[in-house]
Amino acid sequence: MVGASGQLGNFSEEVQQAIEKIAAAVTSYDLFRVLKKIAIGVGYDKFIIFRLPEERSAQLADLAIITNWEPELIKAYDAKDLLANSPVIERLASSVLPFHWDIVELNKGRKDGSLQEALDLFRDFGLHNGTYFPVSDKHGGRGALGLPVTGANSPTRNSGIWYSWQTTFTSA
Repeated sequence: MVGASGQLGNFSEEVQQAIEKIAAAVTSYDLFRVLKKIAIGVGYDKFIIFRLPEERSAQLADLAIITNWEPELIKAYDAKDLLANSPVIERLASSVLPFHWDIVELNKGRKDGSLQEALDLFRDFGLHNGTYFPVSDKHGGRGALGLPVTGANSPTRNSGIWYSWQTTFTSA
């Protein structure tokens, strides 16, 4: 809904600009470039937009819509069947709020004995933490924007776009 100021909703200026850039993308490549620029601009290295699986046997490669994750990471993730009991998928399926994750804390909840496999895989690709933003389309389909960070340092939970999105979605 466009307000009197011409902005969508009560979003911060930073979030508003990101929304406008994404909406202006015409091709998949345009969207890829915009998302990469936004991610890097707010302190993240990588991004992935994916649909939430409708069944446990789904593969991340089939659910990913657009990403700059290494194909080898996605292939290894699927080969190890890590999506089936993913704590990220469980959390995204049960909430509409964005969340920040740490690789160790997040994967402690793995119930299938794949904790070490998940930790090793993500560490091998330098992914230690990040943020997920649940999204939905006009037909009710659910997905997420994931912004992992390479290296051990990440944007703080109270900085930049994380703060903007968190206050947007949790304020009454």
